[in-house]
Amino acid sequence: MLYLSGELEKWLGKYALLEVVGITQTPPNKIPCDVISLRPYIWYSDYAIDDISAITNAGLETVDFYVGDGRFIESKSFMPMKCDVELYEMKCISKVPLGSGEIQNREVGNPSNATISKLIANTLDYYSRGY
Repeated sequence: MLYLSGELEKWLGKYALLEVVGITQTPPNKIPCDVISLRPYIWYSDYAIDDISAITNAGLETVDFYVGDGRFIESKSFMPMKCDVELYEMKCISKVPLGSGEIQNREVGNPSNATISKLIANTLDYYSRGY
């Protein structure tokens, strides 16, 4: 995670678990790219996970992203570019939802990659405090 300051700096270097709840591709005759809609699990680690069996899915549920100031959003659209995949060490560890899977095929909106790190940090910070 990048661009974190103050209390959120403690989330630098942590790994988060996100569920892809929607995917859309660019229409024909456009530059090919995928935009994904993400939803967070309340899970984090100091190390990367390569195998889903390393995570016990007992109690793993997705939650809304915490934006701040008491506001939440159900999902966040993100366009993973190659540099983001490398920078964030993004990888797919399961093709099956780990939680309830209550939100699938979510409509994908306009991606905003610049805020994803802070949004994940805000969310983990909020839920780790037991709210």
